[in-house]
Amino acid sequence: MASNDFVNIAWTVIIEKGHVAHLTRKLRKAELIYRTAVFGAQQAKNKNESHSMELYELLGALYSDRNRAPVAEDYHRKALGVFELLAGMSVVEICIEIRRVAESCRIQGRTEDSINLNRLAESLLSVKRLELERSYKLDPNSSPP
Repeated sequence: MASNDFVNIAWTVIIEKGHVAHLTRKLRKAELIYRTAVFGAQQAKNKNESHSMELYELLGALYSDRNRAPVAEDYHRKALGVFELLAGMSVVEICIEIRRVAESCRIQGRTEDSINLNRLAESLLSVKRLELERSYKLDPNSSPP
């Protein structure tokens, strides 16, 4: 088994332990697991940005569940920053994270920020939809993915 395979298996186990703690409402335990994993990811020589992104998403969700919208927003923004760094992330995934940030802003009473972020997500999705429509109109024999 390659070293990278071992790291991915260990990563999966850690994330699952955090999920179980989160789902069973052991929020402090989940926070400790996720934050420890973030520290480990930051210290790793071969950083896997997708792992960091996943952790930031999970921490954002955790802090949302703990009614800590400003902290949740920070982690959702960090996840969004990693999304932007990674090639091949889908527009839909980026829009989901933008909407999470918008929701955190709404909870904090920052309605204008929330509206603007939701508009950004809608615009990105509209552009993607138009791109897909054009590509299928150009090739009438193509089928949807």
